[in-house]
Amino acid sequence: MRYWILTICLLSGCEKPAGQSGAERFVAIYRTAYDSGDAQAALALVHWEGVPEESRQGMSWMLTNYVGQHKITKTVLTPFKARPSLPPWKDGRKLVSNIPPLFRLEVTTERTLGSTNEASATVREFFVGTKDGKFLFCGLKFAVR
Repeated sequence: MRYWILTICLLSGCEKPAGQSGAERFVAIYRTAYDSGDAQAALALVHWEGVPEESRQGMSWMLTNYVGQHKITKTVLTPFKARPSLPPWKDGRKLVSNIPPLFRLEVTTERTLGSTNEASATVREFFVGTKDGKFLFCGLKFAVR
């Protein structure tokens, strides 16, 4: 049942709580999906167009690793500023974002009671952009030569 509620919420865009921006609402939706153990709902928040399979696997792992075993304890959303070290390279080819990044999202997760995985905490970074008026995680695709 919780999956249907979350899916309906994602598809409808949810009602915006007072004072919460679209980007903050997006972060709250991801947090709800992750904390409730709904990996499919978390993966539905990615713009997958043009993303090669090996990048899909890595992105899927980063977004859902420890789902159900960790809870998100901190999120930091900051405006995106390009860094000279980005974009990354894969097999000698440059990777670029498939939608322009607007925000950098840092997510900290911590192990829940009763979880037996080795990591007690993780910190991951994602890029967030918009496509057709919806906030989404940016995927990485190969740059056109």
